[in-house]
Parts: sequence; structure tokens; C-alpha cells
Amino acid sequence: MCGDIDEETSFDDELLARLTAHAKRYNAVVSDRTTGSEAGYSGEATRSQYMSALFRDGLSQALNDAAAAPDGARTDAIACQAIVFARLAGFLAGHIPPGADMFRTVVDAMMDGHKEPSEFADKHHQAHDHEH
Repeated sequence: MCGDIDEETSFDDELLARLTAHAKRYNAVVSDRTTGSEAGYSGEATRSQYMSALFRDGLSQALNDAAAAPDGARTDAIACQAIVFARLAGFLAGHIPPGADMFRTVVDAMMDGHKEPSEFADKHHQAHDHEH
């Protein structure tokens, strides 16, 4: 059992080292500041909370950047952000072993996210219709 833990830790360390080395090509580095904590990955509920917070933080940054874009450039800013976040998702998923089938999970998550605005609009429209 102890060997299993050492093997898993070694694998995690190797994966992070490879990701870190590849990320340096883009001037991305590990900082002293961490947003997650070890507890954030210890179970399904805490992992979900971490993922929700990371989503909210990324969305907040994107929203702030889009709002700061000049008039007439906000649509382009949002389109660029979508492309960058999709690329980032692919980049991160590409560092997970192929057996994990992260590609399908990432694509499914992207498709779910793509549907959310229209579903929200439909619900909002239906609620508005019922008020009259």
C-alpha cells in the first residue's frame, strides 16, 4: 500500500513537472500564492467547490477584461477569451494520461457551457411571459 502512495505521488510530481516545463514556454510560472488547498481535492464535494470557485474567478476576470475593452471591441474580447480558455482547457487536459479520457470530458464541459446562455435566456423569457 505504501508503495502505491509513493508511486501515485511520483506520478503526480512527474505530471506537474512536465506541465510546469511546458507552461514556462508561455511565461507561466508557479507562484507562491495558491488559490486551492490540499483539502480542496480531498473529496467530491470539496473538489466541486474548488472547481466552482475557479470557474467564478476565471469568469470574473474575463468579465472585468471585457468590460474594460473599448466600445465596439467587447464582442471581440469575449470571442478571444473563449478561444483562449478553450485552448487552456485543451492544454491542461493534454497533460493528463490518455487513459483518463479527459478530451471527452473537456468537450462535454465546453458543450454544456455553450448551452448555458441560451438555456438561461429561454428560462428568463418563459418567466417573463408568465408574469403578464
